[in-house]
Amino acid sequence: MKRRSLREEQKEMTRQKLIEASKDVFERKGYAKATIDDIVETAGASRGTFYLYFKSKGEVAAELTAEYTREVEELLADVGERVDPDRAAIKRWVEAYLRLFARHESSIRAWMQAESTERELRAVSDERLATFVSHLTSWINETRRRNGLEEPVKASRSRAIVLLTQLERFCYFSVVRGMRVDKRSAVESLVDFWELTLRGEVTGSASTKG
Repeated sequence: MKRRSLREEQKEMTRQKLIEASKDVFERKGYAKATIDDIVETAGASRGTFYLYFKSKGEVAAELTAEYTREVEELLADVGERVDPDRAAIKRWVEAYLRLFARHESSIRAWMQAESTERELRAVSDERLATFVSHLTSWINETRRRNGLEEPVKASRSRAIVLLTQLERFCYFSVVRGMRVDKRSAVESLVDFWELTLRGEVTGSASTKG
């Protein structure tokens, strides 16, 4: 692997500084009210420097969610390797997703605000969603087949969309909107849906068996 030059390392450091400054500004002011001047002031840079790396604040918002996207894809790929998981494995996956979402909450919030005002970012969201759904579709289809629940891929895709939407909306209301929930009960309910979809049954946790 070719080692980066000092100049390349300095450029990357500047770029990361702008990204971190954007994250801070978006979190404090919200995406809509944040300006490029706010970002460069926080980063201790100039507008000219900003435009060397990014075309707009929307592009920075996209960059902020890139790490979240990579981690979700890794999580989906990881679970996809464990076909026919038991309830405990499904629960660990759901909890891992919830932790991941919470860790990237400020970036996701900024992205959601950016997407609502900048049309070009919706295409990026659609592409990411399609990738997530594709991973889940394969996992659901193969796991159901192994449990004697074989079905067309299009049916598994519909299940994937429903489950992913349910999970992300729960994250949105509980994390972004701050709705008060009993996390333990909520997780068990989510796992019930995933287990029923994947394995055709709900075994239930020890705490829900009476």
